[in-house]
Amino acid sequence: MQTVDPSSQKKTACDKLIQMFRDHYLSQMQRDATREDRVPDLFCTNKPSLVKAMTTVPGISDHDAIVADCDVKPAYVKKKPRSIFLFSKANWSEMKSDALKFASEFMGNCADLSVEQNWTSLSDHIATSMVNHISIYPPKSLQSNKTYPG
Repeated sequence: MQTVDPSSQKKTACDKLIQMFRDHYLSQMQRDATREDRVPDLFCTNKPSLVKAMTTVPGISDHDAIVADCDVKPAYVKKKPRSIFLFSKANWSEMKSDALKFASEFMGNCADLSVEQNWTSLSDHIATSMVNHISIYPPKSLQSNKTYPG
């Protein structure tokens, strides 16, 4: 927590500045002294992850200058387009056949397995069955071509 020296003549103003930083989710990035042993020059941001490096260099008169290397544009990670299962185009007879086969195998082994193993087996079967027997939108041919709604 940032505090102000209690004997400071400008304690109220400093406390208000610190509170403003908190209210607006600002981070003070400059930590090196720029004048004697003090930090009168501030570099504040609400996106500290965009600041790559902070340094001070000799400046004019008795002040050092702040040099900040920042990304101006944030780097975005592109999300994989989500798949939408089209249940109206599902192959229900094949799904039912797979479910019956799975059920007989599952019921034969479930007593020997833990609850977690049974749950994993069931959820894996459902996911695999959905991928194999239900049409997905967008089709793989459109996934790289962003012409679909979404």
